[in-house]
Amino acid sequence: MSQSDLGAPVVGRTRWRRFGIAAGAGLGALGIVGYLAASGALALSFAFSGIPFTLSADSLTGNNFVQYAFPDRVASGAGAGGLNAAAGQLINGSGTINNTATVGGTTYASDTVSQFGTATIAGLRQQICAPTPLGNAIRVTLAGTGGNTQASNLVIQAPALTASNARFSNIIIGESVHDALAAQGFSGGSDFTDPYGALSSQPIGGSFAQGADAATLTNINQIGVGTEAGSFAISGLKLYAEFVSAC
Repeated sequence: MSQSDLGAPVVGRTRWRRFGIAAGAGLGALGIVGYLAASGALALSFAFSGIPFTLSADSLTGNNFVQYAFPDRVASGAGAGGLNAAAGQLINGSGTINNTATVGGTTYASDTVSQFGTATIAGLRQQICAPTPLGNAIRVTLAGTGGNTQASNLVIQAPALTASNARFSNIIIGESVHDALAAQGFSGGSDFTDPYGALSSQPIGGSFAQGADAATLTNINQIGVGTEAGSFAISGLKLYAEFVSAC
């Protein structure tokens, strides 16, 4: 099969650890802002904050695409309700989606992990909102306004994503994560190329994945919890923070 068109959502992990894609490809935010790291919006190696962020883009075009699902650990269950509601609003227009579960006192987010060897993102815009000790919240908006954003070894985690169109070249659905990553040229031992150790014989290596030589998504809207990239170049960066009554 040389190509597949999917109109369904696409989801995927960040320090820029994981990016999101439900049926194929997706995207997340960027890890260069001190406030985002301090507030936990950027994923650390041990656990994601659990605070959802929204991301939109006119398009994402990437090569060496692999997508699979994984229960990512979050630092606190406090944001679980907000994550479920945000995903439900994006996918259904109302209600919630069961994107979180607590087992043995630890909360997990049901993320779809999407990886790209290289990616070009047009019209990037991201917002993250976090509560403050003042009883209100701070909303941070980040956008690339001067052209395309370029990323390499991009990994996205996102529970929900929609796109008006998704096109994949030479897609294979039903591989193990290990085989999908290996087929697309990813190497083991790195957060950017093997974030869950599938190429190092970890259990996820036997799970379900899909891979494609190339993927293009248009008119993307995503709820994410984390993203990571080996490199991430934003043209015309605009960043600003504002107080809001609540997230």
